[in-house]
Amino acid sequence: MTRALVWILLACTAVSQAAAQEAVLTDATSTTQAAATPSPAAARTSMSSARASEPRDIGFDFLGPAREISHSSSASRDTALIAAVFTPRLVRAAGADFSIVSYATEQHTWRLGVFGMLELFGEGHSDRGLPFPTGDIGLWRGLFGYSIAWSFDRMARDMCGERCAMEATVSFRHESEHYTASNDGDTERRYVGYPHIGDFVMPDVAMRLPLGDFDLTLRLQTKLWTSRHAQTPYRFGPGGDVVLRWRLLERLHPFTSTFVEYAFADNAPNAYFIRNLTGVVIPSRYGDISLHLVGEIGHGKGFMVLQEEASLGVGMRFSFF
Repeated sequence: MTRALVWILLACTAVSQAAAQEAVLTDATSTTQAAATPSPAAARTSMSSARASEPRDIGFDFLGPAREISHSSSASRDTALIAAVFTPRLVRAAGADFSIVSYATEQHTWRLGVFGMLELFGEGHSDRGLPFPTGDIGLWRGLFGYSIAWSFDRMARDMCGERCAMEATVSFRHESEHYTASNDGDTERRYVGYPHIGDFVMPDVAMRLPLGDFDLTLRLQTKLWTSRHAQTPYRFGPGGDVVLRWRLLERLHPFTSTFVEYAFADNAPNAYFIRNLTGVVIPSRYGDISLHLVGEIGHGKGFMVLQEEASLGVGMRFSFF
């Protein structure tokens, strides 16, 4: 009898130990599966997380983005990319802003970039919309320059995570204003004496803050004119960007971007410009496609700088960096 009770107790103990071990294994498996399964928020930002987790390349590199914090999200009309506004006035632009050489360490990245763009526009409204938009394209302006950017990569990551970024940039640019004369060779006299932009230096500081599924980008800039002749009356032009981008889905990011600038001039009217883009970005491995509404108030660009107006239109952009 006693021997039987002992065997029964030993059997019960073995069974209880096996059950306990099975429970531990089950809990471990569940924990592993939970950790391996991304949350919806993590899935929506999987592309950015994958890029951020890639090993950091140390040393020299060639042909890449001119900045750590891309300027392509700015609502400024001085943004070098492929862009068009279809209404109310037709505006077409093409440009590039990229680094020719960069050098990265564990803490910082330095980039030497080149910048160039052309923007064509006119004083009249669009005659026809998509698929073949037409309108008065008699004015155009060209910009060219280069930049030196310094991003504080380690400091930004330590402060607010992998998507965080801080950067300081100095750009050296020239802008010229032009018009297209008639096919008969007539001389256009309307724009004689209009202000020109000329040469300027533009320092700026920028920061990108990750806020959950949102990225908030802030940029402060100042244009300091170096041209000293009668056609370039501008001297000082502070401005800035505020961009909010929602990583809603992997391939769909709603956004809003606002740019503000005020240029102080001698012997000419001061010029202000406020512009907002609100729409969606379709990201890809090669760049972004943006479809948006365009709201503007203030003075125009080029030979329309003396005109002050407000407008609301529709536009699109293609950017590679």
